[in-house]
Amino acid sequence: MQDSWRMLVQRSSTCDEDAETEPTCPVCGDLFTNNSGRLLACGHEICSDCLDLDALGTAPIMHDGEFGLGNEQTNLRIEKEFEAAAAKGLRPCPTVRR
Repeated sequence: MQDSWRMLVQRSSTCDEDAETEPTCPVCGDLFTNNSGRLLACGHEICSDCLDLDALGTAPIMHDGEFGLGNEQTNLRIEKEFEAAAAKGLRPCPTVRR
């Protein structure tokens, strides 16, 4: 009886660990299936459906208007980098916004 109880507990803990590690798309929240994840330059993944919909290319750049919590010179530098990337048509990663 104790052996079957241990096996049951071990299986349930293994299932819980597997459920926590399933990667999802940061844009739509879907699970990556059949190698549907596509790696971005920053190292994060996005699903191929979101890339096919051109979600990163045509969506407006989401920004809160704050470019940092540093001093004015640092904030100005970050703002210029953001504007230069936007002018080139680059879109930030939905996870890290870079």
